[in-house]
Amino acid sequence: MNNIDLTHLVKSYFEPQLEDEVRKRADKKNPVIDWSLMTKTFGPTVYLKSKETPKPKMNILFSANFENTTPKPQVYTLKTDRKTQAVTDIMFKKSYTVGGEIEATVGMPVDAGGLLKADFSRVSGNRVYNEQELTWGVDSEITVEPGHCVRAELVVKESDFSGEFEEVVTFDGDVAISYYHKKEKYIVETLEDSVAKIFVTKHGFGTDIKGRPTFNIRGVCKCKYGMEQFINLIEREGPCDKIITGLQDYDPSSSRNVFQT
Repeated sequence: MNNIDLTHLVKSYFEPQLEDEVRKRADKKNPVIDWSLMTKTFGPTVYLKSKETPKPKMNILFSANFENTTPKPQVYTLKTDRKTQAVTDIMFKKSYTVGGEIEATVGMPVDAGGLLKADFSRVSGNRVYNEQELTWGVDSEITVEPGHCVRAELVVKESDFSGEFEEVVTFDGDVAISYYHKKEKYIVETLEDSVAKIFVTKHGFGTDIKGRPTFNIRGVCKCKYGMEQFINLIEREGPCDKIITGLQDYDPSSSRNVFQT
C-alpha cells in the first residue's frame, strides 16, 4: 500500500527551519502539531471498475411443512425470526495517514437503505471491516385445504458487490508546530506555514485549480447485503414427505406457488 504520513511530513518540513540555538534546546522528537488551522474536503467516492455483479441470490432462512389430513380447511400460524449479516469490507491501496492512522470517508457503491456502513474517521491498518446484523421475520396465517400439504419458506434475496474506488481529498489552510524544551517543557519555538508549501508534488500530492494540494485515495470495496424478503408457499395434494422446494421456479411477484402431483 502506498502511504504518506502527514505527521512525518510536517515534522520533516519544519525541523530544518529551527535555528541552531533553538535546535539545541528543543525536543525535536516530540513536537506538538496544531491541525486546527487546516481544513480537509473529501470529494465523492468514484467507483472506477467492478467485477460483474452476479444476479441476486435467493437464500432460504426458514422452512416449515403444514399438512391437513382432515376433511375441512385448516388455518395454521407461521411466526419466526431469522438473522443475516450485512458486510462491508474496504481495503486501501493508497492513502494518507495522520500518526499512522488512515483518514477517509468512503461512500457506498449501492443504495442499500442504510444497511451498509463505512463510518470512520481514523483507522489503524489498511482495512475496514464492518458487520451489521439484520433481522428478518414473518407472522402470518396459512390456510391448507383438505388432503393437501403446504411448505412455507422464508426467503431473503441477497446481493454483493466488489469494485475499486477513488476519492480526492483537498487540503487548505495552515499547519503550526510547537517545540518544547527538552527538560523544562516550555515552548521554545512555534512555526507555521501553509499546506500548499508542505504537501507538494514530490510527496505524492496534486493541486486543484485554486492551487490547493490534493491527494487521491484508492482502494477496493466489497459488500454483501440482504435486499428484501419473501414468503414462498408451495402446495401439493397428498402428504408432505415428497414435497420439494420451489425456489428454483420462484416468482417473487406471487406470494404462492402451487405444484400439482
